Amino acid sequence: MRFVALLLRIDDFMLLTQERVASTFRKDAATRVRQAIEGRANIRENEFVSDRLGEVAADMVLTAEVRKPVALFFGTSAQRVNDAIFLQMAADLGKVEVSVVALLENDSAGSQDLRRRASNRLSTVPVFRHDEDAAIGCIQREVLGGTMH
Repeated sequence: MRFVALLLRIDDFMLLTQERVASTFRKDAATRVRQAIEGRANIRENEFVSDRLGEVAADMVLTAEVRKPVALFFGTSAQRVNDAIFLQMAADLGKVEVSVVALLENDSAGSQDLRRRASNRLSTVPVFRHDEDAAIGCIQREVLGGTMH
């Protein structure tokens, strides 16, 4: 019985650790995105891109003048990446102009099939860890165009 209790505690610890890592990634990435585009684009968090795309809320919606909005999803789980793919497909079907981005934490985020689907369907799928500046630059270019200052 003690052994089972120990296994349950270890399992709880592992789950807590995964949640904490996802939360840290999300917090770090959101901070970097804000620093990169604040004052040059409007930033909304946990909102729908538009009334016509009300099925899935993006983690961040980034809008700059005379550019289509960018729906940013933090790829903290396979579900969030699938949400991004769903939003892009709904936008395409409804003929709504939007750029959908899934920011992955690292190269091993999600399955290879999921990463391939995301890469083939979304505007861009940058990878954050170990190349943070380039990943944020990729998002910045998507939001602001060629402007990078």
